[in-house]
Amino acid sequence: MKKILPFFFIMLCLISCDSKIEKKISIPSITEEEYIASTKAIVQKQSSNGIYYKDFLKNPSKFKDTRLNIPGKILGIEENNGRTFIQMYISDDLDSVIVFYEGNTGFYKNDLIRVYGDGAGTMDGQNRMGASMTWPVIQAKYIKKFK
Repeated sequence: MKKILPFFFIMLCLISCDSKIEKKISIPSITEEEYIASTKAIVQKQSSNGIYYKDFLKNPSKFKDTRLNIPGKILGIEENNGRTFIQMYISDDLDSVIVFYEGNTGFYKNDLIRVYGDGAGTMDGQNRMGASMTWPVIQAKYIKKFK
């Protein structure tokens, strides 16, 4: 009985300590302003102040999980069950990316927007002519419309 009592006491202390530790640990939340400020711009000209859009198009996997912000013009948009799928042009050469967003947006084809989100690799599909295509993907956290 004497050996069981100290074991029981130690276990009780460990359980009690663990629950106190769990309560003290919290994941810091990030505000919209902080998230947007932490993104890297995708830019139309090569510079040290952003990611050149052609580099992003050529190697989107390199930017997976990188916080990005990118302007574009909506080519197509579909909202279904609280999720939004956007294909948008990001250059005058009609280069496009795919944007996934959890939520509805109220945006329409040809709207000018800026997407803030994380690089999410690529998506394969077919264009209107039936040719196989691969598009860079952005998982959007915020989308703003140009006024």
